[in-house]
Amino acid sequence: MTGYKTVTAIISLKGGEMRIVKALGWGMLVLGLCFFAGSGRSTELRLMGMGDLRLVVEDEANMINLYDFGGNVAGLYTDEPLSTLNGGFSYGTMSSSDSGGAIAAMPKIGYFGRPFQEVLMGFIPPSYQSGLPAGGPLGADFTYRMEGAAVGITGDFAQAKATFEEMDPEQSITLNVFPSTMIEYNTLIADQFSLGLQGGYARASQTTDPETGELTMNHFGGGLGIGLLLSEGVTFGGTFNYLKPKFETKMDTTLIVDGDTLSLEDFSADLDESGFGFGMQGIFEAPGVLKAGAKFGYNSLSGDASSVISDSTIDMGSVKSSGLSLETKALTTFPLVPVQLGASFGYMSESVKYEEPEGMEPAKQAELMGFEGDVSTIPIGFGIVYATPMVTAGGEFHYTMAKETPEGTDTTTNSSRLTFNLGTEVSFGAAAVRGGFVLAKSDPDKDVEDDGLTTKKFTLGLGFTPPGSMLRGDFAYNYVTTSPDENEAEEKTTTNLFALGVKLFF
Repeated sequence: MTGYKTVTAIISLKGGEMRIVKALGWGMLVLGLCFFAGSGRSTELRLMGMGDLRLVVEDEANMINLYDFGGNVAGLYTDEPLSTLNGGFSYGTMSSSDSGGAIAAMPKIGYFGRPFQEVLMGFIPPSYQSGLPAGGPLGADFTYRMEGAAVGITGDFAQAKATFEEMDPEQSITLNVFPSTMIEYNTLIADQFSLGLQGGYARASQTTDPETGELTMNHFGGGLGIGLLLSEGVTFGGTFNYLKPKFETKMDTTLIVDGDTLSLEDFSADLDESGFGFGMQGIFEAPGVLKAGAKFGYNSLSGDASSVISDSTIDMGSVKSSGLSLETKALTTFPLVPVQLGASFGYMSESVKYEEPEGMEPAKQAELMGFEGDVSTIPIGFGIVYATPMVTAGGEFHYTMAKETPEGTDTTTNSSRLTFNLGTEVSFGAAAVRGGFVLAKSDPDKDVEDDGLTTKKFTLGLGFTPPGSMLRGDFAYNYVTTSPDENEAEEKTTTNLFALGVKLFF
């Protein structure tokens, strides 16, 4: 997971003190390496309103199939039976306070859209997850299905802004993810064979005010997918993607690294990368008994870095990253009882290496490249749901452990996250009422005593489908608090998230 430290400040609570964690480099990794990991287009507001039961509840955007689970464009045509037009809006705030309710001297974050999609959270170490803004869609997607083919167009936007009212009212950091677009095409060449193509572009920028630095990322990607129906209920898929991200940094400030002061006036740096990723997916279904999916992916990126200081261009060396991911998911159905059991297991790893140019002294400039080393993450999940046409109620258990080892050191940071999800939905025909609760316990560093974090999320949701209409609306509200375990009553961060989505079938 490339740790380019490029994203706006995120609040984290550790060791009893609230501090700013500049972890958005993980976000740039997500944009760069996982652009095609999943479409993210959805009516996922239903699940957001009922406790995030993403393991045991199959929603339209959360099916165990080649497209939703496998992230393979070759499954676009069969993903849904009708053409769709889907739009959404979301807004969230994130702030910190003490036991008296006073605003702490920490940044307040307001954001539109979802800077970090839920489908990508597994790639981010648990120690960062509780502090990352989540959200629903802000944008629209259109999928048109014709005889034996489908075409899809997606556009999303996101913005997060951190303001420092108590420390410096004039200072702020803004992350913009400009309208990212993706075009997908899928055609059935034969009854057993499907081919898909996709291409997309994303642009993100981080700016500071007063203007002391700016970072932009431009990312282009293209890929193809194939799907093969091996037999009734057994589908195999393969994907290949080409990635072309470019990072550009400009600074006019002073940086202190390991006690040494670096003057960065009129400093700029570029990292121009290219790479590829490929994957394999398998879907198995025994109607009324079992649905299961497994997918494997590998990615590789490499690029050259350069900087300009006082009109002098310096070769900064090269950066190479590679990683793999494995994910499995299964749902078991009992024919005579409306109960489903779900289970999931995954493994993700990423290695980032920085190579200095020959003859260059191990300079402090290398520190600017951000994280260098190895990260591995293992998520495990179990769940159960009781589902009837009127009532859906279930619970899930998730455990994630991660290991992070910086290059050139023997120091390994082990972290973990334990999550319990409860959720329910009651349907009244045209309308549905939803609710849920999520409790998460995080340990950012197991070698540090009393550094645990507790996150509590309360969710509410509404759904409405006018009788005889092909239009559906969903609303979700999430209230989230995160506190250090040792002084939970004294300080906390609070997130309020509102999301609205509308979907039309035709």
